[in-house]
Amino acid sequence: MRSIAIRGAAMAPTSVGALLKDLMGARGWNRLDEWVARADGIAPTLIGGSAKKMGIDLAQPNSRQAWFDIGVDPRKAAKDAPDPGFDGIPCLTLPMLARLQDFPDDWVFSGSRQAQFRQMANAFPPRLSRVLGLAVQRALSGEEIDVRTAIEAPLFKPLDLAEFNRHMVQQRKRHDDDLGLDFGSRNSEDVNVDEILLRPTAQLV
Repeated sequence: MRSIAIRGAAMAPTSVGALLKDLMGARGWNRLDEWVARADGIAPTLIGGSAKKMGIDLAQPNSRQAWFDIGVDPRKAAKDAPDPGFDGIPCLTLPMLARLQDFPDDWVFSGSRQAQFRQMANAFPPRLSRVLGLAVQRALSGEEIDVRTAIEAPLFKPLDLAEFNRHMVQQRKRHDDDLGLDFGSRNSEDVNVDEILLRPTAQLV
């Protein structure tokens, strides 16, 4: 089996403290710098996504100590960052956990706190998914992959509604042509995109 050379793959991991410093210090915690220094390591695997697991608990009993070692209490999720006078080992909030799982800060999770936590815990880090997909593409096509560029690029690009509308018009025209209907002089302003989206997929291809 031939090896796959992926350019730019050597990247230093970000520590928990560096990644979460702004969120952990959002309420002016006096011991923030001390915590950041202690949290100078990589987070253990986030678990707890099973429907059988009640509550929000980040770790199994045999991995809890790894969380405590980096200054995180894994037995529950906090609702807010520590207040200025907090003295103890902090729990992570849901936004902190989402960031650890590589979700953008503006990602919207739905449902109760436990449901949102389950979505995070069951998720595969988005940018890791992208890199793995590109690695498969590299293996099949022989194209070179710049992992650093793939990791640093935005996960999503803004939706171009005009381009999307043109695409849907083309799909509708193909559908009408296949049925022998007269698409006529319709343009993007004449077509109800919402109505097209509600059609069965088989009618659009």
